[in-house]
Amino acid sequence: MVTALASGCASRSGSASGTGSAAGGGATAGSTATAKPGGNVPAFDKRAKLVAAAWDKAGLAKEWLTGLVLTIAPDELVIPGAKDFATGDQKMAFLDGRFALAGHLPTTPLTGKVRWPGGATATVPLLTAAQAYRKIATEQPCQGQPCPPSLVVTGAAPATVTIGTSRGKASVPAWTFTVPSIPSPITVAALAPGSYHTQPASLKGLTGDGLDGFTGAVLGTVSADGRQIHVLVGKSPCDTKSGALVYETSTSVVVGGWTYDPHPNAPCAAVLELESVPVELARPLGHRVVLSVSDGRPLAPGSFQS
Repeated sequence: MVTALASGCASRSGSASGTGSAAGGGATAGSTATAKPGGNVPAFDKRAKLVAAAWDKAGLAKEWLTGLVLTIAPDELVIPGAKDFATGDQKMAFLDGRFALAGHLPTTPLTGKVRWPGGATATVPLLTAAQAYRKIATEQPCQGQPCPPSLVVTGAAPATVTIGTSRGKASVPAWTFTVPSIPSPITVAALAPGSYHTQPASLKGLTGDGLDGFTGAVLGTVSADGRQIHVLVGKSPCDTKSGALVYETSTSVVVGGWTYDPHPNAPCAAVLELESVPVELARPLGHRVVLSVSDGRPLAPGSFQS
């Protein structure tokens, strides 16, 4: 997501022609100068039209809206716990997948469904305790010598964990592994391979060219009636103004941002700040998908983690 914010674009709504708008501190929909506040709206609209067309061609909307699509990396399905490791050797052993099993793992199949806050559910194949254990006990070559002691697992128990998906936060069945030497158990979301999809890194045929006078952006919250979205725009401490750009079609809403630094050649701290910009849509978001103008990635509400 940080990459999208650093290199992005913006969007608007409509069909083939589309409708565009700008929002934020002093945004002017007709501004085209990249050195002035408001962003390069004509260039944004041109790029957003390409993004919307690429999304329609990709045919990913049904899976994004009704399937199980992760907005996290698959390796984030393994969660080391709410507390830090007690020592650096323990952390290295975890990263290297160095575990030793002392005891027996449950053989009873795990039950449960993926559940979303709105009440929707999905039944998917789940990992056994032994399969989940093999996801953490990968036995990678240790990164230093001598190798740190293995983490000893003494048992496992059914649990649930919350993960980010294209349909919002979802509760999924999981296994927690007890490791007496660390402050909290290790949790593995029990989603079997093939039970989920991952957020596409980009859309096929969409290059990173043409981002002149605008940047990528991320989706924050969506109002209950779907008429207002909050676009998260990445800015530097030296930017005095920033705002969002939106391009709507019947199937998607493309978002981007713009920033303005009155002294672009002066030194500035390399710090990314996020500004939440409210944007009114021409009509409720509904089942339309929000896309980043920078790479065409579909965005889930509130999926950005700082």
